[in-house]
Amino acid sequence: MARKSSFAGRSLGWLSGVACVVATSASSDHASACGACACDAPTDIVTLIRDVPLNLQLPLPVLEGETAEPRIERVSDGVAVPTSATRLVALTDYWWLAAEGELEPRTEYRIVRDSGIDAQFTTGTARDEGAPSFDAVSPTAGGNADLCDESLGAQLAFSGVAEPGSLGFMVWAELEIEDGAHTLRLFAPYGPDSRVRLGHTELGCFGSTELPALTAGQSYPMRARLRDASGNASEWKEAALTFAAEQPGGCGTPPETGSGEGAPSAAGAPSAAGTSSTADTPGERTSSGCAISTEGPRAPATSFAAVLSLAALIMSRRRPREDVRTGSRRDSHRD
Repeated sequence: MARKSSFAGRSLGWLSGVACVVATSASSDHASACGACACDAPTDIVTLIRDVPLNLQLPLPVLEGETAEPRIERVSDGVAVPTSATRLVALTDYWWLAAEGELEPRTEYRIVRDSGIDAQFTTGTARDEGAPSFDAVSPTAGGNADLCDESLGAQLAFSGVAEPGSLGFMVWAELEIEDGAHTLRLFAPYGPDSRVRLGHTELGCFGSTELPALTAGQSYPMRARLRDASGNASEWKEAALTFAAEQPGGCGTPPETGSGEGAPSAAGAPSAAGTSSTADTPGERTSSGCAISTEGPRAPATSFAAVLSLAALIMSRRRPREDVRTGSRRDSHRD
């Protein structure tokens, strides 16, 4: 009788395993639906924490459905600081938020938006009047195979970057790419010794630097400059940008040709906007990577998995009655 119960358990486990395999197959059209894949989510361009310049100016991503302009408040008493907010039109729209006067030194402030408190920071003791500078921008085709979707992308490396003064490193990149018909304008986070990656995926895995679909191998004129948290801008530098098509690297072992050391990612340095500017869409993007939707043509396969699971449940209920009857016959036979 114990052996029969064990067999019933194995039958149930076997059917449940088949159902699991079918369900997994139904929800994974791409080999890229692996937990090890990375996916950059839209993030803030500049991270504000401490030693923020007194003449603050910076871009903030426009949130979905946002109508009111962002504002700055003093944390101690909630008093609003006079500010201006201009909407910038780019591939992703931004607010250009600027304090109209000097902020107070060594004071805690917060940026407030429709969604609530967006960031909290502490000012330093001085204005920032010097523009950042760099020697050259060097594009490299590809280098994004650690993303969890087929990609058409590139990376940008800035050499000889310098930010004058001792106000910290609050610098971001402004890019303009000519695609023949339009000028594609975008902003990208940047940190010391890091690279900016950009390109196109169906799942939007480049986050803040997601581009429309372009042509692999074609050269696109571009120019780039660096700006800081006071609005000071470097000179423009020009380069030719080429994109390479890449397949995702696979499960568990991101390839050596990944995003490069220090590539910006939503899971990296803390964001100035907390979670408010990270657009996680169920079935398309999560905070730890991309997910694959189970909607659409996968529904029949998923339904088949449900049928197998139901069959397993029925067998698990029927098997004990058969064991009992068999056991009874064996007992009466021994008598």
